[in-house]
Amino acid sequence: RLGGSSNKYMILSKISFEPNADFEITYTEVDHITAKSKQYIDTDYLPNNNTKVEINVMQLAKNNTKANIIVGLESPKFIIGTDTSANKIRFDFGDFSEQLTSSTYTILNTRYILTLDKGACYVNGESVGIDLSSSSAFQATNPLRIFGDAQYSDSDVRFLGNLYGMKIWENDELVRDFIPVRRDY
Repeated sequence: RLGGSSNKYMILSKISFEPNADFEITYTEVDHITAKSKQYIDTDYLPNNNTKVEINVMQLAKNNTKANIIVGLESPKFIIGTDTSANKIRFDFGDFSEQLTSSTYTILNTRYILTLDKGACYVNGESVGIDLSSSSAFQATNPLRIFGDAQYSDSDVRFLGNLYGMKIWENDELVRDFIPVRRDY
């Protein structure tokens, strides 16, 4: 579900619909989609302490010092984001908020694969030394959103950039595989 925009680019997880002889929707896979303002993608997935998310992104612009790439904002939290003032990657998980990597990164115009795996944090497959797995067990009540914040739809902490894909696992079972596509007209 793509919210906040009538943009023809979207992410698909699974599509199922009854065939209709009068109307056929087709999609073409593309390299990426770009979030430029208030777009967000509702994953319809409620994270918990057994969730793993891997997201492939490139931030193109800074609209604030912090940008939320994927958000399950509530208490407990599930957030992967950036802090452009410190050039660090941010991870929130369960009881832990705003854990920043000790290493700095070129945040703008650099492609990264960011992973939050049951509290363990990775950038491009390398551990960043942040382990939040000791967080209390939790089950979120709001779904994860890509690029957007469920509580603040006009938030200035939106991620502005490219999404190349995202996967969500539950107890090591792949439950969502988002790929960028273009709707053909």
